[in-house]
Order: sequence, then C-alpha cells, then structure tokens
Amino acid sequence: MRFLYPLGFLGLIGIPVLVLVYIIKNRYTEKIISSTYIWTMSERFLKRRVPISKIANIISLILQILAVIFISFAITQPVIVIPGAAHSYCFVIDASGSMNITQNGKTRFDIAKERIDEMIDKSKNGSDYTLICMGGSDQMYENILDKKTAKQKLSELNVGYESPDAAHALEKAQVKFNKNPSMLIYLFTDKDYTQSDNVTVVNVAKDVDNYAIKDVSYEHSGSKLRITGTAVSYLGESDVTVQLYFDGESEKYDSKEVKADGAGAQFEFVCDKASFGFFTVALEGKDALVLDDEIVVYDVAYQNISDILLVSDSPFFMRAALASVGINKVDFKTTDEYEGNTGYGLYIFDTFMPEKLPEDGAVWFIDPKSTLAGTNFSFQGEVAPRTDANYSTSTESMVMTLLDGIVDATDKIHAYKSFTVNRYDKCRLNGKFYELAYCDGDTPILFAGTNAYGNREAVFAFDIHNAQLALLGDLPLLVKNLINFSFPTTIIAETNYYCGDTVLINAFAACTDIRIELPSGARDGIIPSETICEYKLTEVGVYKIVLVMKDKSERSINVFASLPETERSPFTMGSVFSITGTPETEFTDGLVDILLYIFIILAVLAVADYGLYCYEQYQLR
Repeated sequence: MRFLYPLGFLGLIGIPVLVLVYIIKNRYTEKIISSTYIWTMSERFLKRRVPISKIANIISLILQILAVIFISFAITQPVIVIPGAAHSYCFVIDASGSMNITQNGKTRFDIAKERIDEMIDKSKNGSDYTLICMGGSDQMYENILDKKTAKQKLSELNVGYESPDAAHALEKAQVKFNKNPSMLIYLFTDKDYTQSDNVTVVNVAKDVDNYAIKDVSYEHSGSKLRITGTAVSYLGESDVTVQLYFDGESEKYDSKEVKADGAGAQFEFVCDKASFGFFTVALEGKDALVLDDEIVVYDVAYQNISDILLVSDSPFFMRAALASVGINKVDFKTTDEYEGNTGYGLYIFDTFMPEKLPEDGAVWFIDPKSTLAGTNFSFQGEVAPRTDANYSTSTESMVMTLLDGIVDATDKIHAYKSFTVNRYDKCRLNGKFYELAYCDGDTPILFAGTNAYGNREAVFAFDIHNAQLALLGDLPLLVKNLINFSFPTTIIAETNYYCGDTVLINAFAACTDIRIELPSGARDGIIPSETICEYKLTEVGVYKIVLVMKDKSERSINVFASLPETERSPFTMGSVFSITGTPETEFTDGLVDILLYIFIILAVLAVADYGLYCYEQYQLR
C-alpha cells in the first residue's frame, strides 16, 4: 500500500484526545423521580444494567477511535500498489477530413474519442497518457497522470478537414517511444495502414454511402456559360442528381441526373449567362459526408470589381448593360446630385463632365462635351452627321482582349463589322490609348487607356443612347471587357482551393489590414508586411477575404475550399505508420484507489456510534 499524502497521519493525534475525554468525562446524570420507594425497588435492576452501560461507553470510544483512524487514512489517500499493472499510453487520433463521415449518427472522430475515453477509464491509476492529434488542430498533450484531466483534454480535440500529416504525428510518437520503449501506442483512424510496427491500429471505419462533386470548372463563350464537373459514387454505381444555383438564389437554375460510380460521371450545364457572381453545384439529398456534396465557384473577374457609381440623367442603357453581365451593385446619381463623391472603384459619367477628375478609381466617359484636366484626352468638337463606326483592325493583344466576343482575330474580315452612330465627338489623345473603333477612317470614338493618376480610363466619344451599339448586342460585351480592363489588379488569382491549401493574397499598397471570415463564423486577420500575403485554408466552405484600405474603404473577395479528394472515400489506404525500436515491458506499478471503501467504513462507524448515543440518551434498552 502507498500513501499519496502521508502527512494525513497527523490526524491520529486525535486518538489520545478521545481517550482523555473518555477518562475525565462525568458519567453521573441528574434524574428526577417521583418516589424513593420506587428507586429502591428498581435498584437491583439498575445494578444489573451497569456493566452493559460500561460496555456501551467502551464500544462508543472504540468506534470514535476507529473513525479518527479511517479519517486520517482518507486524508493520506491510500492506494493499493499492483506491480507492473500501469502503462504509459500514447493515443494518436486521426483528425483528417474523412473522420467527419457519420456512422450511426456519430462522426468517426467522435467514435474514436469514445474508444479512447473507454481505454482511459479501464486503465489502472498510475498510468500516464499522451494525446497526439493527427491533423485538425495538430495538438499534443504529454504525460498526463490524471484520468479526469486526460479525458478533458481528449474532449477538447477537434476534427479537421485536411489530409492527415502522418509523418508529423509519427515523428512525435517516435520521440515518445525513444524515451520510453515500454509505451503502448495506439492509432485511431479510418484508414488501413500497410505497415504499423509497434503501433496498434484501431480502424473505426464502417460501410457507408458517400457521393461527391469534384473537378467543377466553367468557360465563357460569348453570351453562353458552360459548366462541367464530375459526380462520384464511392460504394458502387448509383443514380445521383446534380443541381445548379446562381448567386445564392433558392430556385435551382437547372439539374442533371447521372449514373455515377467510383470513377465518376461527367455532367454539363450550358447557361444563358454572359457573366455571374458565383454559382453552386450541389447534390440532391444527403449522405454520410455532406462536406463534399457542394462546390461554390466564384468568378475572379467579377469579384475583383469594386463599387461602381453611375452618374447619368438617362441611365437605362448603361444599367441594363451592367446588369446583363451580372453587375447589380451600382450606385446611381443624377448629374445634379453628383457632388464630387469619392470611395468608388469605377466612376461612369454618362453625358456629363465633373469639375474634377476622381483620383481613387477608374473612370468611364460617355459622350464627353468638354476637356477635363488629367484625362489625357481633349474635346475638339462635335460631328453631327449619321455615320458608321468601324471596329479596329489591330491585332494588338490588348485591343483584341477589349474587343473579345465582338470581333475575332482569326476572322480576316472583322474590320468590316460596324455600328451606326447619329453623332460623335472629335477627341485628341494626349497619352497612350488602345483605339477600339473609328469614324471617318481615322477618328477614334472608342478608346481606353490610363489618366494622369494612373487609373484606367475608357471613353465612348458618342451618345450610346442614339447609337446602334445596344441593338446589336455589342454594348454588354464591351462593358464586360472594359470592366475587366478597369480592375486589373486582382486580390487573388483564383477562387477555388482544397482545404489545406495556401491562398496568396495581393495586398495593395494602400492596404493596412486583411480580415478573413472563416466558414465556421470565426474571424482571423493578417497585418500585411509584404505585397503578397499567405493564408492557409483549414475549413471547408466559403471564406470572405476583406482588404481594409488607408481611407477605411474595403475591398472583399470570396473563395471556396473543398474537402481534399483523398478524404472523400469511405475507405482509403494509409501509407506506413511504424515506430522503430525494440519494445520493452518494464511497466510501472498500478494503483487501486480505496478511498471509496474508507468512506463506506466511516459511514458504518458513524451510524453505529449514533445508535449507541441514542441508546444512552433515550434509554433504548
């Protein structure tokens, strides 16, 4: 037997105190009787009971002494030592994405934690516990001696969404084994490891149905949008329904039914969409792993668009053109309401020239009627006759990009494509501009470049409300191309990643802070010290990345992180999880806590002593 707190034996000092009290205790009691005759007659009965009374007093003293002894024992917390019964345990728990698969209403991660919890309960006191989380939070708790503490730390472990970093966890376990070759190492996972020397692998996986969406991509073709992807069924062939949603709408745009198997089945949607903010491809119904049933795809070009201000007294055509390419976040002011407003990424002045050129964003001018300092072009006068405007014949890369969808660089007669204008403005170009359309052979009436502040600038040197441009369907295409031209600096290069990937964020020169909103609702942040900042995606879902500028304005973009494809199958193979070295069997002594039994004995002694007390006080004889 071992005593954890030996100083508790100081409580035995109470025994001589009890004996002293017993010796000096006054045993005579005052009694009132009605007659000495009755007392004399009953004296012989009292004499018979005196020995019993003395025995009761001695028994009470013995019970109290025993109570003091057992209270002292309880304070010392005695435990019974069982040689070689305690172990050092190292529990490695897989916290990768596939451990989110549900089985019988519980995730595999929760099932693994329950199994570890049971092993801790059944282990002998005196054991110590090490917890290593493989993936997820990548936490490690070492040499925990208390069961309650070990179980509490186990409950704090959280499942992740990435592929498991088996090498990192193996390195930690190897270090523990090198220090203590008698350590028992258990790996709780849902993967089959081909080799696991000195490690007991506990596989918690069971047969479950799981379907997934992967390889979703899109491409524009004029006013059409083509979306493709693959649907997978991991446990045999099955019919699955793929649904398509645009821009968060609750009504599905379209759906396809495909017969999927482990190799996957292709699906395709062809949509009448010249542009979009984002779309969602999702499986109908739910399976054992909902994390791979949906993919959200954002359009990089659209998301890099900042707020737009349209200043016009006749905004119909421009509003319709912007809306046709999916841009609806446009502020509107009449020419009388505009007061030099700032804070926009793009200013569109329709048949209106402000007093001062905005310095903080791109600018479009439609039918300018005067010269404005800083614009790098000057108004020369108006030409009224109705005439045809021809698109540029240049094969310069930027010109063809700005005329994409309208003319074809491989089409030798694209120069003959034209549109009619009722009048146009003659402008002299003072800087570098890309000339896109001409009247009278060499007078540019549609051009784009930069202004004196280094911001992008586009000019429609004619009235679009009285031109054939909108009727031909060219205006939406021009607007789309000019939008991409006006916002050349992207926050990120792409919007779709896998969990565990690192996204590269372009921190603009005026950026003071980067705020990141995670799918779980948590927030994170980066103080930009470099022009390119890195951020690791650790959750599945939509992230919102917000760049805060010096003037407190914000630019934001969304990205979507999918579950890694290696974590989607209900059954996967691990590689090698083996500990090198020769195991030993020098286990530590186990401890059996007998404190509960001591309290039971104390309770019995207290009841017995109380019974004797009642016997004396109330003469229960």
